[in-house]
Amino acid sequence: MSAPREILHLVARFEQQLDAYKSGQYNETRLRREFLDPFFKALGWDIDNEQGYAETYKDVVHEDAIRMGSATKAPDCVAEGARTNRLNSKILQKEVTLEKTLLHPLVSGTDVQGYAPLPQRQYILFPYDVNDEVACLIPFEDLARKFPKTAAYLNENKKRLQERERGKFKDAEWYRFGRSQNLGIQNRIKICVPRLVDRLCAGFDADGSHFLDNVDVGGVTLKTDHQGYDFRYLVGLLNSKLLAWFFPNVSAPFRGDWMSANRQFLSQVPVRVINFSDKADKAAHDRMVSLVEQMLELHKKLAGVRTPQEKTALERQIAATDTQIDALVYELYGLTGDEIKIVEGGKK
Repeated sequence: MSAPREILHLVARFEQQLDAYKSGQYNETRLRREFLDPFFKALGWDIDNEQGYAETYKDVVHEDAIRMGSATKAPDCVAEGARTNRLNSKILQKEVTLEKTLLHPLVSGTDVQGYAPLPQRQYILFPYDVNDEVACLIPFEDLARKFPKTAAYLNENKKRLQERERGKFKDAEWYRFGRSQNLGIQNRIKICVPRLVDRLCAGFDADGSHFLDNVDVGGVTLKTDHQGYDFRYLVGLLNSKLLAWFFPNVSAPFRGDWMSANRQFLSQVPVRVINFSDKADKAAHDRMVSLVEQMLELHKKLAGVRTPQEKTALERQIAATDTQIDALVYELYGLTGDEIKIVEGGKK
């Protein structure tokens, strides 16, 4: 009997990021949230007690802290829940009410499903002010005045937060993040690409509202000398059949047909350059933008369908639009009929 696909994905992801997972900064709760819980869920365990059993009959009983000698080891706090200010805190194992201003949807690799809307299934508490893409920790007295519920929640977790990395955070900024890289650019408009894929794909954060879990998903932005391009043009290329066919040739393979989509491999993907002075080139760029916008809207509608008939109709429109995008990509890259047959047949 082969292992479930979800477990193969976990194994491949672990092997890909082994050094990061073995570092002292990777804590117990992240291990549980990112590996142990998904592992047992894949085996059919009721990790979150969705059946509502009493404590004695639960499949799994969670600890919210672990004693290690005379110290208590506990991780960073991530609040997960719906798009409201009432969320489920996995650390405290209870619902909490927080001000929305400092909460941002957090995207992990499995959240990126091509043109599908980025979900809002989990949130990260971000106690920073950002100006000109520079993130500054909000002084706690200001937090307490402007966001009293958030400040109370942080205080409830103060000991846990202070004891991260063997007490490294026992100072006035005890609630700061462990790493400060890229904090100021999280709210950029961006393309989201999972770091581990079985087929190259890309999601689109059109308003910069989603923050990225940089372990499992990377962000693609545009440099100043490429501002003439519309993000949706690149989204169409990255989700196309042609680049999905090409990508295994430059990526590193993992078990279960998974591939690494880190920056070093994405940088080897040939992006069709547009000459905006050429009317035909610009028209092709704009046509791609229009088709991708249609795809994004169709997938939004698909996420909210109520009847099988609606779903079938939308899926047909999606398939037809996807075919148009692939045809445009073939045209942009100048493929011949025989070359298209090779791509469509999946031969490398």
